[in-house]
Parts: sequence; structure tokens; C-alpha cells
Amino acid sequence: MNKYYFDFIVQKLKKDINDTLVTDENRDNTDIILKEIELYFQINKITFNEVNVSSGTHQVRNRSAYVDKINRCKAVVWNEGYGGQCSRTSKVECSGFCKTHLKKGGNDWWLGTVGHRVERPVDGNGKIHNWIETN
Repeated sequence: MNKYYFDFIVQKLKKDINDTLVTDENRDNTDIILKEIELYFQINKITFNEVNVSSGTHQVRNRSAYVDKINRCKAVVWNEGYGGQCSRTSKVECSGFCKTHLKKGGNDWWLGTVGHRVERPVDGNGKIHNWIETN
């Protein structure tokens, strides 16, 4: 899940708390209630812990090992939303891509290339993917 969804959940929590606390009897205190809700969320930061779920064949791999290696494919891989560089060797005749990623689009690869990752990539089925933000 990315920052957009985290922020969305926090805003929804604030709205639900406000809707619960603001009643017809205390409608005059709406501004005070809103300020207190904001203050509460400033003091008490909500953190979301990512759960890494692996489906057996798909698992997150540490891609940082490939960053400084010479002659690696420059395609970005999905890696369950964490992204990273392809681990295959690039070929000179393939413009810096491995044969697989050259066949699948080369510079038009749907996830982008190292240094030029597509921010909201759309796969071949039209599904929009969101990257998992790492701090």
C-alpha cells in the first residue's frame, strides 16, 4: 500500500470520529472538536506496518545487490510492488536490456527503466499498479 492510501485511511478515521462526536446537541462546538481531532492526530502518529505476503512463486527479492554490477539489464521489475533492477545480464545488441525485456518492449517496457520508473504503471490487462513506498 502506498502513501495515498495511508493518507486516505487517516482522513477517513478523522471524518468518522468527527461524525460520531458532533451531534445536534453540540453542533456549536464543531470547530473545537475539529481542532481537538487534528491535535490528537498530530500527537499520535498512525503508522502502518506492511505485511509481506508471498504467494509461493512470487516473493520479494532484495534488488539492491544488482545496482552496482556491470552489464545488468536496465529494465525495472515489479518485485511485488517494491520494484528494482532486473538481475539478468544485458546484451550489447539489446541496447542495455536482457533478451526477455527487449522482446517485451525495450524502452517501452511498462514499468520503465532504471532511473526512469513509471509512477503509476498500467499492465497489459489495463490494471493500474501502485508501488510500495520504502523509506
